[in-house]
Amino acid sequence: MCSTRDENDWVRDISINQALQKLGERERNIIRSRFFEGRTQMEVAGEIGISQAQVSRLEKSALAQMRRYICKGENASLTQALLAGKGYLWYTNGCVIGRSSVCK
Repeated sequence: MCSTRDENDWVRDISINQALQKLGERERNIIRSRFFEGRTQMEVAGEIGISQAQVSRLEKSALAQMRRYICKGENASLTQALLAGKGYLWYTNGCVIGRSSVCK
């Protein structure tokens, strides 16, 4: 039997993966490098050959796209309801990506 925590993690992971798939390849790679692999913006910039400022802008835009998708997606109300008690819309690897208030 799944615990509530396991169910919350499952829904969160599906939501994040679906939102990631809506991004372009470069933005998806930036988000994965930053939030799943723990790389700095400078490290990512060096790896893909752009400036740190460009990484920052692309990351900000990608996170906004992900928030919009999760907040307005088919499972938005379910995701928000399951995670509302934690005060976060979703998080990964200890990094907060969005707070529940972004969907208001």
